[in-house]
Amino acid sequence: MPDVHGLAARLPGSILGSAVLAGILFSLGNAAMEEMLFRGMIYDALESQWGWATACVASAAFFGVLHVAGYPPGALGAALAGIYGLLLGWLRHRTGGLLLPTAAHVFADATIFGILVHTGVL
Repeated sequence: MPDVHGLAARLPGSILGSAVLAGILFSLGNAAMEEMLFRGMIYDALESQWGWATACVASAAFFGVLHVAGYPPGALGAALAGIYGLLLGWLRHRTGGLLLPTAAHVFADATIFGILVHTGVL
């Protein structure tokens, strides 16, 4: 298992004394912000010029690169985030909106937060 202490230090351990509340707020806030950026602004700008497939691949690649310090850390984490970004981009294309990609992202972030709580680093 990778060392996640560095990642845990960047996340809220608790809000008002509650790890559950911190996890919910982190998952909702992070997913909403990242989806507005990657599957919203970046995807829309690229799609308008080069089509949905290029928008999906390019926004996913950027998403992956920016998650190199996420969970799991390193190149594997970046690659997994990039693949996940492709799937979120496909959801964006198929649904025409951000609701389902954001919902999927919320569950992924909640899972990661849960892993960090379970390992005892939060």
